[in-house]
Amino acid sequence: MIKKLVIFGVAELWYECKCRDAGIFGVMQLLVIANLTKGTGHFNLAQGAIGAAVGIGASLSNSLACFVAKEAGYNASFLSMAAIAISALAFFCLFMPETKSTSHSLNSQSELTTVGE
Repeated sequence: MIKKLVIFGVAELWYECKCRDAGIFGVMQLLVIANLTKGTGHFNLAQGAIGAAVGIGASLSNSLACFVAKEAGYNASFLSMAAIAISALAFFCLFMPETKSTSHSLNSQSELTTVGE
């Protein structure tokens, strides 16, 4: 009985963390899309493209991991998924534009100095 309660508690904790992560990912995705498409009128198009890419990536990652695990083992499967994640991070760091305008940051800095004087 105790063992079942512990297993249920761990499963419930895992579910809560997974749901919280999905909520954070959903909100951040909308904020980034809104920031990148500001004033262009392409918010819905970008949101659909990102949704399609996430769906395709989720289905392909499971298929690829299963194939690699069968052919080369679990270690190779994990390492291939890690390599794909690292390449995605590198792509994000190199090609994601900075959207914070420098003129706005300078204005807010000067506002701070005038308020303090």
